[in-house]
Amino acid sequence: MLAVDALTWGARRERMTPRTAGVPRIDETEIAGTANGRVNPAVLQRYLDQRIGQPLDTVQLNRDLLRAYGDGHYEQVDCSLIKRSGRTVLRVMPIEKPWGPDYLRLGLRLDSTLLQGSTHQLRAGYQKTWLNALGGEVLLVGELGSTTGVSADLYQPLDAAQRWIVSTRVGYRRERVDFFLNEQRLAGYRSARSSIDVALGLNFSLIGQARAGWRAARVRNDLETGIDVFSVVPNPSTSGWQLTLDLDQNDGLYVPRRGWEVQAAYFGSSKGDYSRLTLEARGALAFGAWVLGARATLSAPRAAIYPSWTWRAWAAS
Repeated sequence: MLAVDALTWGARRERMTPRTAGVPRIDETEIAGTANGRVNPAVLQRYLDQRIGQPLDTVQLNRDLLRAYGDGHYEQVDCSLIKRSGRTVLRVMPIEKPWGPDYLRLGLRLDSTLLQGSTHQLRAGYQKTWLNALGGEVLLVGELGSTTGVSADLYQPLDAAQRWIVSTRVGYRRERVDFFLNEQRLAGYRSARSSIDVALGLNFSLIGQARAGWRAARVRNDLETGIDVFSVVPNPSTSGWQLTLDLDQNDGLYVPRRGWEVQAAYFGSSKGDYSRLTLEARGALAFGAWVLGARATLSAPRAAIYPSWTWRAWAAS
């Protein structure tokens, strides 16, 4: 019978047991493959939460890459670890989509009601992205049919990480508006509305965005049929400061299973005769196969005696 002592056997087993490689420590991160592309590497870099000098967090890295892919600029986002001069480098390799960055969208809408008859609308939108290295975008929209109008939106980041932004919007819209009393039509107007918005915004990492700006709008109502209910009322026009806050931590766009969302908006007329505050909060929480959701809204115009608010809750599986 052949045998060895326990100490010798333990040392032999240790040599025979495969060793598990330790989690590498990241010394540097880099974005590769964007030198000849449109996307600024800093736009993707903002999603990477991997700390330099700390072990690789694969769970967080996978979440970061999914968020970067969600921007819609890439066909694929991959990563690898490379050694360079004794340093471990986390290399992220985005592959930009071969189509775009310009998009043309067309839409057709047909409606029919017993009170107002039928309406039709043809809409076209042209979106041009990456106007410059900072990621500027422009959206042009035109409408024909029962409702006609044009609008132009400009979105311009002020830094490569897109933390500060400037946005402007100019629009004109002309549509038919009917007024009723006790289900009887009193008048039909052709209403024309023109507006302009200019705002400065701040992105809070991946949580949300706040904007502050100036808004001006003017409405002109031309009588087509019926009684001129606006004969003694001048065409309304308004201008003033507008503040908005949009925070979103839901895990889905339409039917989230977990997360919360807060939206707030305030408008104050430059004449001091009108102001309005609106708040909306939503939340969702999953319990096994069930999802519990809740929503609350508040609307508080200064002209109202009491603010209005609503809330509701639901569960779905």
